[in-house]
Amino acid sequence: MTAARKLQVATALALGVILPVAATLWFAERLQVAHNQSIVGKQAPDFEVATLRGEYHTLSTYEGRRLALLFVDFDCPACVQQLGYLDKLSREVLGPPDLEMLAVSESSDERTSGFAGDFTLSFPLVVDCGSMRSGYRVTSEPTLVLIDERGIVRFSRGGSMRLGMMRRLIHGFAVEGKIALEAVVAEDADE
Repeated sequence: MTAARKLQVATALALGVILPVAATLWFAERLQVAHNQSIVGKQAPDFEVATLRGEYHTLSTYEGRRLALLFVDFDCPACVQQLGYLDKLSREVLGPPDLEMLAVSESSDERTSGFAGDFTLSFPLVVDCGSMRSGYRVTSEPTLVLIDERGIVRFSRGGSMRLGMMRRLIHGFAVEGKIALEAVVAEDADE
């Protein structure tokens, strides 16, 4: 095969296979963001969920406080990573908590129990049978939702974030009650 023919085959492969796959992934991410953003600015849906020890949590449990919800599935390595990041960030917030955190497991009670036995989180881990997932329009894990002290959803995003990005986002929301949009789009060269 000549060099010109190899170039033609490589170009056809790139245009015929790689480009459509990349475009599909790009559009799917944009649709996910748009879907999650449809609840931003609206009253957070009420919920009632329990920890594995039977402690119940509702939206009114957090009334008057800012709340971060992280929806996870323990069969998802990115979810476990994001949960570790959120735990690290919750330990960095010193003094009275400016931001409450709640991990919402999409996994079975058994899978969640196995994970909870291996790790100690600094915030509650609850199991959802799908009602929270539906109410918060979660279509993929991990998904981070930030709710202000008045119960209004201020941020919702599916997918992984780098630690630096999550740190800027969480600290800005915890301290100032604002979402630093530059934190969402910033690249973390130092991570």
